Amino acid sequence: MNRLERKIPTKEEVQRLLKVLKTRADAAKALNHRRAVCDHALVMTLVGSGLRSHEVCALTIGDVDFRQSTILVRHGKGDKSRTVSIPESLKRNLKAFLAWKEKQGEPIEPSAPLFLSERGQPFGGRGRGLRHLFKRSLAAAGLPEVYGVHALRHFHLSALYESTKDLRLTQLQAGHSSVNTTASIYVHVSLQSRQDAVNKVFG
Repeated sequence: MNRLERKIPTKEEVQRLLKVLKTRADAAKALNHRRAVCDHALVMTLVGSGLRSHEVCALTIGDVDFRQSTILVRHGKGDKSRTVSIPESLKRNLKAFLAWKEKQGEPIEPSAPLFLSERGQPFGGRGRGLRHLFKRSLAAAGLPEVYGVHALRHFHLSALYESTKDLRLTQLQAGHSSVNTTASIYVHVSLQSRQDAVNKVFG
């Protein structure tokens, strides 16, 4: 297992995280509490988009294109913009989240922030509030706090590359300026994968 793999939660851990957060969000809606609802929507966006933490914090409602199933990142690394694709599951959840925001009386015009902090304010650029939210989410799911917010980006991009083996697609989703950067991070063969391959050939 390489250094990156140790920092990435497993598929089972991510599924557990999202399941726990959804259960808490559903209960919070019934009690008209906003924190758990926002936690679920934000973490699901991190998992489903592969965005960096500051990119998620800067999203406006108008950046989400539900017809095209994409999110426009206006200020990526190096202040570069890009468009990322999102899965249908995230699109459905974001639609439900916006409906909930409207019901709560929160602004939903295109220029309004997609996510607000516990105090109803946009997240700061340093992402301190998001890191606190993520640690709280990990604790709720009983997962180790060794994972940082960026681990969900690595999980998304690793899973994308593993399922498609398309380096260019992964580069575009990641927003890397060079395909070599993408390759150096995500093109790797784990010890277990090598062992499985050898067993298949030489059994």
